[in-house]
Amino acid sequence: VNSMIQPKNNHLIVELVTYNATKSGLELVSKDDDKGLRVGKVVSSSVDDLKQDDLIVFGRYAYETLLFEGEEFAFLNYEDVIGQIIK
Repeated sequence: VNSMIQPKNNHLIVELVTYNATKSGLELVSKDDDKGLRVGKVVSSSVDDLKQDDLIVFGRYAYETLLFEGEEFAFLNYEDVIGQIIK
């Protein structure tokens, strides 16, 4: 049985991802780098503005991690989202 975590109170659950460059040449760091911004793919959201699989940008100190059923997830507050990557 696979369990799920549902975020509450304007929080998001994201998977940290590597996102190297945009068309404008902006380079964002990977989850293994200790500097700069982070990119995450929304796994679950308690806000209507962001949906599953949306890519978002947030600060490196804006989240807490949880190891759940062998996978690492980041939890952050919606107010800590700096931007959304639109493809």
